Amino acid sequence: MWKQYIKVKKYTSRSNQLQVKTASETLLVEIPCTINCNNKTVKTVMCCPDSLEELAIGCLMSHKKISSYEEVKSIEKKHGAINITTTKTDSKKTRSQTKKAPLPSPTKIIALMSKFQDKSEFLKETGIAESAAIATDTDILSFSADLSTEIALYKAYGSLLKNKKHAKERHLILYGTIRSDIIKQCESLELSSIISRSGITQKAYEMAKDQQLGIITFCRGIHLTVVHNTDDN
Repeated sequence: MWKQYIKVKKYTSRSNQLQVKTASETLLVEIPCTINCNNKTVKTVMCCPDSLEELAIGCLMSHKKISSYEEVKSIEKKHGAINITTTKTDSKKTRSQTKKAPLPSPTKIIALMSKFQDKSEFLKETGIAESAAIATDTDILSFSADLSTEIALYKAYGSLLKNKKHAKERHLILYGTIRSDIIKQCESLELSSIISRSGITQKAYEMAKDQQLGIITFCRGIHLTVVHNTDDN
C-alpha cells in the first residue's frame, strides 16, 4: 500500500473568524530499497513500496548494468532489497551519436501533457509526489509517480522494458525542473526529448544539447517553450 490516511485539523480564517474542521489527509508511504546486481549493491533509495521490480530494472538500465530486459535472468525481493541476476553481457556500450527523433508538433505536445496530468493521481491526493512518463508522439507508454523524479523515471522506464513496449520516438514527460542529474540519468535510456511543466537549469541545457535531446519547458495549458530542437542542429 503506497498511502496512509490520518486525521488532521484544518484551519481557515474568514472575515476575521477562525474556522476549524476535522479532515482526512493522505500520506505517501516511503521505504528504503536497496538495488543489487549480481550480488553487488548499485544504489539504495527511499521510495514508495509499489513497482519495486520496475524500479530496479530502470535503475540498472540507467546505470548501464544492462542494455535490455533480456539480460535479466532472475529477480528476487528480500528484506528491503531487490536482487537482480543478469547475464555476463557487457552493457557499457558507447552512447550513440545518431540524431534523435524530432519533437512532436506543439499540438501533440500539449495533448500529451494533458494525458500526463490526468494520470497524476499521487500529486492530486498528496500534493508531494513527482511523476514521470515515457510517451510516443501521440500516447503515453508508461507512467509512474513517486517521491522524486529520479525514482518515478526509474519505475516508468522499468515498466516500459518489462512490458516490452517499443517505439522509435521516446519522450520523457515530467512536472519538475529539468536538472543535470536528470539529463545524466537519461543518457542510457534512448530518449528523444524531455517535456516539462517547469524550467531547465543552465548545466542541464548544455548537457541536453550534447546528447541531442529536444527540450520543451513550461508546457502548461495551451502554452509551451521550445528550448532545444534537434531539427535546429
